[in-house]
Amino acid sequence: MGGAHRLHVRGRHGLPFGTSRGTRAHGDPDLHSRTRSGRASTVRVTASGRPRGAVLLAVLVISAMAGMVVTSLVVAVRAEQAATAATVRPQQAWSAAMSGLEQAAAVVAADPFDPELWTDSPSTFRHQLVGDDGVDRWYFTVFVAGDGGAGAWRYGVSDEAAKLNLNTIEPGSLMRLEQLTPGQAEAIGGYLG
Repeated sequence: MGGAHRLHVRGRHGLPFGTSRGTRAHGDPDLHSRTRSGRASTVRVTASGRPRGAVLLAVLVISAMAGMVVTSLVVAVRAEQAATAATVRPQQAWSAAMSGLEQAAAVVAADPFDPELWTDSPSTFRHQLVGDDGVDRWYFTVFVAGDGGAGAWRYGVSDEAAKLNLNTIEPGSLMRLEQLTPGQAEAIGGYLG
């Protein structure tokens, strides 16, 4: 039969019944079989007996798995960046607010007996730059409710030591306040008393 032989047992060389094995001129084996319609088909195999497409299939599977690993790493890194940004921004905002408090304390400590410097000073307390990290610019503003009613603001601090707690004050102490008339002091004392 010219170098080809018939297989009689399934499993010999891993070939099914009706398949013959031959050798080409350069030494690569071919598998010849007949389909149900009677047409001949040829499958090239390597010297080890495996079809040649197996290596390509293995490379494709490994490439797909490597792609999935890289994709999952990219997703994990982006999630970590978002979590870091969510943690850093509140810390930066808190630091900017603390900078405003430190500025207010420094201004009051520099001249505690001149309230004009620290009770309403927009140039010192309004929209002051704390830091610029290239992505965000952080500012602080120190303000208190103004004397003009609702919606009125002044930029500075209030002298809390100058305020009186009416719940603990003695009625006679109200008479010594310069800002109150005797009638106002008596009315407040009567209300509290």
